[in-house]
Amino acid sequence: MTEAQKYLTEYLNYLEIEKNRSIKTRENYERYLKVFFDEEKINKVYDITEESVRNFRLFLARRPVRSRASKTTVDAKGDASNGLKKNTQSYYIIAIRNFLKFLAKRDLKVLSPDKIELPRTPSRQIEIPESADIERLLNAPDTKTLRGLRDKAILETFFSTGLRISELCAMSRYINLERGEISVRGKGEKIRVVFFAPSALTAIKNYLAKRTDADEALFISFAAGNPVKSLRDHGTSPVKSRGDNGASLRKLNEKVTGRINPRTVQRMVDHYARKAGIQDHVTPHMLRHCLHPETLIFLPHRIISAENLYKTSSQIMSFNFSTLKLLNNKMVGKEMHVTDNLLSIWADGYEISCTPNHRLFTLTETGINEIFARDLKVGDFIAGIKKIRVDGHTKLERHKFRKLNKNIWRFLGYVIGDGTVSKRRRGVFVVDKNIENLKFYQKILKQEFNYDAKIVKGRNSNSFILNFYSNEFVDFLIGIGFTTIKNQKRVPPLIFKASKEELKEFIAGLYDAEGNNGKGGIRIFSSSKFLLKEVQMLFLTLGIDTHLYRRDRNVTLPISKKVIWNTIYHLQIIHRPDQIFFKHNIKTLKDISTSIHLEYDGEKLPIRPILKKIYSDINKKWKVL
Repeated sequence: MTEAQKYLTEYLNYLEIEKNRSIKTRENYERYLKVFFDEEKINKVYDITEESVRNFRLFLARRPVRSRASKTTVDAKGDASNGLKKNTQSYYIIAIRNFLKFLAKRDLKVLSPDKIELPRTPSRQIEIPESADIERLLNAPDTKTLRGLRDKAILETFFSTGLRISELCAMSRYINLERGEISVRGKGEKIRVVFFAPSALTAIKNYLAKRTDADEALFISFAAGNPVKSLRDHGTSPVKSRGDNGASLRKLNEKVTGRINPRTVQRMVDHYARKAGIQDHVTPHMLRHCLHPETLIFLPHRIISAENLYKTSSQIMSFNFSTLKLLNNKMVGKEMHVTDNLLSIWADGYEISCTPNHRLFTLTETGINEIFARDLKVGDFIAGIKKIRVDGHTKLERHKFRKLNKNIWRFLGYVIGDGTVSKRRRGVFVVDKNIENLKFYQKILKQEFNYDAKIVKGRNSNSFILNFYSNEFVDFLIGIGFTTIKNQKRVPPLIFKASKEELKEFIAGLYDAEGNNGKGGIRIFSSSKFLLKEVQMLFLTLGIDTHLYRRDRNVTLPISKKVIWNTIYHLQIIHRPDQIFFKHNIKTLKDISTSIHLEYDGEKLPIRPILKKIYSDINKKWKVL
């Protein structure tokens, strides 16, 4: 054994034991590196030089390949199939680079891995059949036979769960279908949860109900008699069944031969794709690239759900954390999963509700890393949004009574805070203890609607009520999704398309109704968490960072004196520059000059893990720093 082979063995053991890579990964890396050693006569690790790597890359690019169809070696001068594909070449080079990194960790002065660049590969576009094609594909199997029921279940499972073909083949029949989810061990021995659509669960149940064998595999393979010797079928005569490996799946003999294998599944998917009249080549892997309809997608200048995106556009934006750049991508399919297993994650005044398998980004001493929601611990940092760019339109919405403008948005913000929209009473009613606030909005109603709204004293209270009767206006508000029901309040969806000036006026109106007035800081109160979360997004479009807090308390009702348990939320601006920006740009009626604090001035940067790496006793010094 040469020195290089000795270190290769250590490296492969390192991959398997310390890095927890699969046996398949170990075998691939061993094959890649042995080809390199043999071709470049590598006996010592110091024989790995820039020149030897360059010569090896030239060898890979010109290496004769074997044609799968003819099983003959293609030598070629000028042939388009010459040499290995760029992606395949990359596997060899990645193996060499990682091997050099391993050697460098062992303090061996070998060639720097940074000097080896990966081959440039063309961006790969995954093409998915149209939704009508997918529907025909899923309905292609003949469900009158056990084989057809199995194939139907496989296709539905692929499209529902996004399983890899190897993961699907490894599934056990003894799964809890009532839960609608299973745990799967995927690449890198990582366990994740996948969810079944109702159609997939029905297909699996129908298939298992007809099974009479005792095999523990969920998807089994069948043997059939009289295999044909050719796959050609010109439509002149029916092709006899070859079992799972044939071109036709007509039942002859349903004899179970064990667990289904990936190649059989590939052939089966291709068969039904042709039967469904899909011209393009369809593979099981293509059925994995799907987005959940409720997934929020970031588009240029707007945020939209995947379900609505699919109906209006196929262009999405994605962020590449290795290059720190936004990329244009194409959405090519859709699917739906059902789950009642959600996490509520609170971080620095922001909340996200997601499944345990939702992926977030965290910053550690080694850089930006992906992390599953289920793996988060208290104290971890996760990436958030600092500012959202939304370009609104001044002439946003026209109605038969008039178009929306800054004044009307200001009034709507005030109503969503302290008002009631009543279809039965055919009007909008706003309650406030400060009569001067009501007079301000009384003038807006006169200016915009030429309506003389009345201000009356509330019965059995110290409040005043502004009455605006307009059946037409009430119908308009209900039509745009306006609701003033206590903890069900939401901002009108149209505000997300409004101009910056209109947005500022809407927030000012809300603050007039629900904002703090005094030394308690700049805060907006509401019993509706959803309302404040949406207002938090509005603040992000202005570049203002806010913190959402929850408080449970006992409340004494003013008239009945009854004590009730109540949950209240408030949205607070803590960052001093944001407080100053709010004061100068949000012209609220309340005096917030005493709400500006000098305590927090700077950026929120997750530097603690980095400092911990530098200073071992950082926890003791943290307050001093």
